[in-house]
Amino acid sequence: MRKLIFFDVDGTLMTGKNYLPRSTKQAIQKLQKNGHIPVISTGRPPAMLAPVAEELKIESYISLNGQHIVAEGNTIYSNALPTESLEQLIKTSYEQGDRTFLLTADQVIGNTFMSEMMDPDFLTYVYTHLSKVPTEVTLELFKHMTEKPLKRERYGTEEVLMAFVNTAEENDAFYQQNFPELHFTRATPFVSEAIMKGSHKAAGMKHVSDYFGLPLENSIAFGDSLNDLEMLEFAETGVAMGNGREELKEVADYITADVEEAGIYKGLKQLELI
Repeated sequence: MRKLIFFDVDGTLMTGKNYLPRSTKQAIQKLQKNGHIPVISTGRPPAMLAPVAEELKIESYISLNGQHIVAEGNTIYSNALPTESLEQLIKTSYEQGDRTFLLTADQVIGNTFMSEMMDPDFLTYVYTHLSKVPTEVTLELFKHMTEKPLKRERYGTEEVLMAFVNTAEENDAFYQQNFPELHFTRATPFVSEAIMKGSHKAAGMKHVSDYFGLPLENSIAFGDSLNDLEMLEFAETGVAMGNGREELKEVADYITADVEEAGIYKGLKQLELI
Protein backbone atom coordinates (compact mmCIF):
# COMPACT_ATOMS: atom_id res chain seq x y z
CA MET A 1 0.00 0.00 0.00
CA ARG A 2 1.38 3.41 -1.00
CA LYS A 3 2.43 5.56 1.97
CA LEU A 4 3.09 9.24 2.62
CA ILE A 5 6.18 9.61 4.79
CA PHE A 6 6.86 13.00 6.36
CA PHE A 7 10.42 13.84 7.43
CA ASP A 8 11.71 16.70 9.53
CA VAL A 9 15.11 17.99 8.35
CA ASP A 10 17.43 19.11 11.15
CA GLY A 11 18.17 16.27 13.55
CA THR A 12 16.09 13.87 11.46
CA LEU A 13 17.19 13.74 7.82
CA MET A 14 20.34 15.70 8.60
CA THR A 15 22.74 15.67 11.52
CA GLY A 16 23.33 18.58 13.87
CA LYS A 17 26.30 19.49 11.68
CA ASN A 18 24.00 19.94 8.66
CA TYR A 19 25.30 16.73 7.09
CA LEU A 20 23.15 14.26 5.13
CA PRO A 21 24.21 10.70 6.05
CA ARG A 22 24.73 8.29 3.17
CA SER A 23 22.34 5.84 4.85
CA THR A 24 19.58 8.47 4.78
CA LYS A 25 20.05 9.08 1.07
CA GLN A 26 20.00 5.35 0.35
CA ALA A 27 16.85 4.92 2.42
CA ILE A 28 14.97 7.68 0.57
CA GLN A 29 16.02 6.24 -2.80
CA LYS A 30 14.70 2.79 -1.83
CA LEU A 31 11.52 4.34 -0.45
CA GLN A 32 10.83 6.10 -3.75
CA LYS A 33 11.69 2.97 -5.74
CA ASN A 34 9.07 1.10 -3.72
CA GLY A 35 6.41 3.61 -4.78
CA HIS A 36 6.08 5.59 -1.56
CA ILE A 37 6.03 9.40 -1.35
CA PRO A 38 8.60 11.15 0.87
CA VAL A 39 7.63 14.66 1.99
CA ILE A 40 9.93 17.09 3.81
CA SER A 41 8.27 18.77 6.80
CA THR A 42 10.37 21.50 8.38
CA GLY A 43 10.51 24.87 10.05
CA ARG A 44 13.04 25.97 7.44
CA PRO A 45 11.95 28.37 4.67
CA PRO A 46 12.08 26.97 1.11
CA ALA A 47 15.47 28.46 0.26
CA MET A 48 17.07 26.77 3.28
CA LEU A 49 15.62 23.34 2.50
CA ALA A 50 16.33 23.46 -1.24
CA PRO A 51 19.79 21.81 -1.08
CA VAL A 52 18.61 18.73 0.83
CA ALA A 53 15.41 18.47 -1.24
CA GLU A 54 17.42 18.53 -4.45
CA GLU A 55 19.94 15.98 -3.21
CA LEU A 56 17.16 13.61 -2.17
CA LYS A 57 15.04 14.38 -5.26
CA ILE A 58 12.03 15.25 -3.11
CA GLU A 59 9.56 17.63 -4.81
CA SER A 60 6.97 17.96 -2.04
CA TYR A 61 7.47 19.77 1.24
CA ILE A 62 5.83 21.46 4.20
CA SER A 63 7.96 24.48 5.09
CA LEU A 64 7.84 27.11 7.83
CA ASN A 65 6.01 24.67 10.12
CA GLY A 66 3.01 24.31 7.81
CA GLN A 67 2.76 27.92 6.66
CA HIS A 68 3.92 27.25 3.07
CA ILE A 69 3.31 23.95 1.28
CA VAL A 70 4.51 22.67 -2.10
CA ALA A 71 3.41 19.39 -3.71
CA GLU A 72 5.23 18.05 -6.76
CA GLY A 73 6.77 21.47 -7.29
CA ASN A 74 3.45 23.38 -7.08
CA THR A 75 2.52 25.74 -4.24
CA ILE A 76 -0.77 24.46 -2.80
CA TYR A 77 -1.01 26.53 0.40
CA SER A 78 0.41 29.72 1.93
CA ASN A 79 -0.76 31.38 5.15
CA ALA A 80 0.39 34.92 5.98
CA LEU A 81 0.59 36.37 9.50
CA PRO A 82 -1.47 39.53 10.24
CA THR A 83 0.58 42.72 9.99
CA GLU A 84 -0.93 44.05 13.24
CA SER A 85 0.20 40.96 15.15
CA LEU A 86 3.69 41.24 13.71
CA GLU A 87 3.94 44.90 14.65
CA GLN A 88 2.97 44.17 18.26
CA LEU A 89 5.21 41.09 18.45
CA ILE A 90 8.24 43.08 17.31
CA LYS A 91 7.46 45.84 19.82
CA THR A 92 6.92 43.41 22.70
CA SER A 93 10.02 41.37 21.95
CA TYR A 94 12.26 44.42 22.09
CA GLU A 95 10.62 45.54 25.32
CA GLN A 96 11.53 42.12 26.73
CA GLY A 97 15.13 42.43 25.56
CA ASP A 98 14.59 39.86 22.81
CA ARG A 99 14.85 40.24 19.03
CA THR A 100 12.46 39.37 16.19
CA PHE A 101 13.05 38.88 12.45
CA LEU A 102 10.60 37.72 9.81
CA LEU A 103 10.49 35.10 7.07
CA THR A 104 8.64 35.01 3.78
CA ALA A 105 8.79 32.12 1.31
CA ASP A 106 11.97 33.52 -0.22
CA GLN A 107 13.60 36.02 2.12
CA VAL A 108 14.56 36.93 5.66
CA ILE A 109 13.45 40.41 6.71
CA GLY A 110 15.98 41.65 9.22
CA ASN A 111 19.39 43.24 9.09
CA THR A 112 22.17 42.23 6.71
CA PHE A 113 23.34 39.48 9.04
CA MET A 114 19.93 37.83 9.13
CA SER A 115 19.65 37.99 5.34
CA GLU A 116 22.88 36.00 5.13
CA MET A 117 21.09 33.11 6.83
CA MET A 118 19.49 32.31 3.47
CA ASP A 119 22.94 31.22 2.23
CA PRO A 120 23.25 27.42 2.63
CA ASP A 121 27.00 27.75 3.26
CA PHE A 122 26.37 30.16 6.12
CA LEU A 123 23.66 27.88 7.49
CA THR A 124 26.17 25.03 7.58
CA TYR A 125 28.56 27.25 9.53
CA VAL A 126 25.83 28.18 12.01
CA TYR A 127 24.78 24.60 12.70
CA THR A 128 28.39 23.40 12.94
CA HIS A 129 29.71 26.09 15.26
CA LEU A 130 26.81 27.55 17.25
CA SER A 131 25.72 24.06 18.29
CA LYS A 132 28.90 23.95 20.38
CA VAL A 133 28.33 27.34 22.02
CA PRO A 134 26.30 27.62 25.26
CA THR A 135 22.72 28.71 24.57
CA GLU A 136 22.92 31.87 26.69
CA VAL A 137 26.02 32.99 24.76
CA THR A 138 24.31 32.41 21.42
CA LEU A 139 21.24 34.36 22.52
CA GLU A 140 23.41 37.30 23.50
CA LEU A 141 25.33 37.10 20.22
CA PHE A 142 22.12 37.31 18.19
CA LYS A 143 20.98 40.32 20.20
CA HIS A 144 24.18 42.18 19.35
CA MET A 145 23.92 41.29 15.67
CA THR A 146 20.27 42.25 15.16
CA GLU A 147 19.24 45.77 14.18
CA LYS A 148 16.73 48.03 15.89
CA PRO A 149 13.05 46.97 15.74
CA LEU A 150 11.84 46.47 12.17
CA LYS A 151 9.66 49.27 10.88
CA ARG A 152 6.27 48.43 9.40
CA GLU A 153 7.27 49.70 5.96
CA ARG A 154 9.86 46.88 5.82
CA TYR A 155 7.24 44.13 6.02
CA GLY A 156 3.75 45.65 5.71
CA THR A 157 3.38 44.71 2.04
CA GLU A 158 5.12 41.32 2.31
CA GLU A 159 3.53 37.92 2.85
CA VAL A 160 5.25 37.13 6.14
CA LEU A 161 4.79 33.46 6.97
CA MET A 162 6.77 33.05 10.18
CA ALA A 163 8.48 35.19 12.81
CA PHE A 164 11.61 34.12 14.68
CA VAL A 165 11.81 35.48 18.22
CA ASN A 166 15.36 35.17 19.52
CA THR A 167 14.54 34.19 23.10
CA ALA A 168 15.12 31.40 25.62
CA GLU A 169 12.64 28.51 25.74
CA GLU A 170 11.31 29.45 29.18
CA ASN A 171 9.91 32.67 27.63
CA ASP A 172 7.67 30.84 25.14
CA ALA A 173 4.77 30.72 27.61
CA PHE A 174 4.89 34.51 27.98
CA TYR A 175 4.63 35.06 24.23
CA GLN A 176 1.89 32.45 23.84
CA GLN A 177 -0.17 34.12 26.57
CA ASN A 178 0.21 37.58 25.03
CA PHE A 179 -0.39 36.50 21.43
CA PRO A 180 -3.24 33.94 21.52
CA GLU A 181 -3.82 34.34 17.77
CA LEU A 182 -0.37 32.87 17.14
CA HIS A 183 1.23 29.50 17.85
CA PHE A 184 4.77 29.35 19.28
CA THR A 185 7.00 26.32 18.84
CA ARG A 186 10.70 25.72 18.29
CA ALA A 187 13.32 23.42 16.79
CA THR A 188 16.39 24.91 18.52
CA PRO A 189 17.19 26.56 21.86
CA PHE A 190 17.95 29.82 20.03
CA VAL A 191 14.62 30.96 18.59
CA SER A 192 10.89 30.57 19.14
CA GLU A 193 8.97 30.12 15.89
CA ALA A 194 5.72 32.10 15.66
CA ILE A 195 3.10 30.99 13.14
CA MET A 196 -0.70 31.26 12.91
CA LYS A 197 -2.78 29.51 15.56
CA GLY A 198 -3.96 26.20 14.16
CA SER A 199 -1.04 26.08 11.76
CA HIS A 200 1.60 23.42 12.33
CA LYS A 201 3.16 20.49 10.51
CA ALA A 202 0.13 18.30 11.23
CA ALA A 203 -2.21 20.75 9.51
CA GLY A 204 0.20 20.74 6.58
CA MET A 205 -0.01 16.96 6.40
CA LYS A 206 -3.75 17.22 5.74
CA HIS A 207 -3.18 19.53 2.75
CA VAL A 208 -0.58 17.13 1.31
CA SER A 209 -2.72 14.02 1.82
CA ASP A 210 -5.67 15.74 0.14
CA TYR A 211 -3.49 16.70 -2.82
CA PHE A 212 -2.28 13.13 -3.37
CA GLY A 213 -5.68 11.62 -2.60
CA LEU A 214 -4.26 9.37 0.09
CA PRO A 215 -5.90 8.93 3.52
CA LEU A 216 -3.97 9.94 6.61
CA GLU A 217 -4.19 6.30 7.68
CA ASN A 218 -1.39 5.88 5.13
CA SER A 219 0.87 8.46 6.81
CA ILE A 220 4.10 8.06 8.76
CA ALA A 221 6.11 10.88 10.34
CA PHE A 222 9.73 11.10 11.55
CA GLY A 223 10.90 13.93 13.82
CA ASP A 224 13.10 14.98 16.72
CA SER A 225 12.05 18.47 17.93
CA LEU A 226 9.14 20.21 19.63
CA ASN A 227 7.84 21.53 16.32
CA ASP A 228 7.37 17.87 15.27
CA LEU A 229 5.09 17.02 18.19
CA GLU A 230 1.74 17.58 16.44
CA MET A 231 3.02 15.78 13.35
CA LEU A 232 3.96 12.62 15.24
CA GLU A 233 0.64 12.63 17.10
CA PHE A 234 -1.36 13.21 13.91
CA ALA A 235 0.31 10.59 11.73
CA GLU A 236 -0.94 7.03 11.74
CA THR A 237 2.58 6.06 12.80
CA GLY A 238 4.89 8.49 14.57
CA VAL A 239 8.62 7.78 14.75
CA ALA A 240 10.91 9.69 17.11
CA MET A 241 14.63 9.87 16.42
CA GLY A 242 16.91 8.46 19.10
CA ASN A 243 18.46 11.92 19.41
CA GLY A 244 14.99 13.52 19.74
CA ARG A 245 13.30 15.35 22.59
CA GLU A 246 11.79 13.24 25.35
CA GLU A 247 8.38 14.86 24.70
CA LEU A 248 8.38 13.24 21.24
CA LYS A 249 9.48 9.85 22.47
CA GLU A 250 6.55 9.83 24.88
CA VAL A 251 3.98 10.16 22.05
CA ALA A 252 5.81 8.18 19.35
CA ASP A 253 4.76 4.74 18.21
CA TYR A 254 8.38 3.84 17.54
CA ILE A 255 11.79 5.19 18.53
CA THR A 256 14.51 4.66 15.96
CA ALA A 257 18.27 5.17 16.25
CA ASP A 258 20.04 8.54 16.25
CA VAL A 259 20.28 10.35 12.92
CA GLU A 260 24.04 9.74 12.92
CA GLU A 261 23.49 6.01 13.51
CA ALA A 262 21.36 5.41 10.37
CA GLY A 263 18.14 6.23 12.22
CA ILE A 264 16.11 6.91 9.07
CA TYR A 265 17.28 3.74 7.33
CA LYS A 266 16.66 1.58 10.41
CA GLY A 267 13.25 3.15 11.04
CA LEU A 268 12.02 2.61 7.49
CA LYS A 269 13.41 -0.93 7.56
CA GLN A 270 11.57 -1.66 10.81
CA LEU A 271 8.33 -0.44 9.23
CA GLU A 272 9.00 -2.70 6.22
CA LEU A 273 8.93 0.20 3.76
CA ILE A 274 12.39 -0.54 2.33
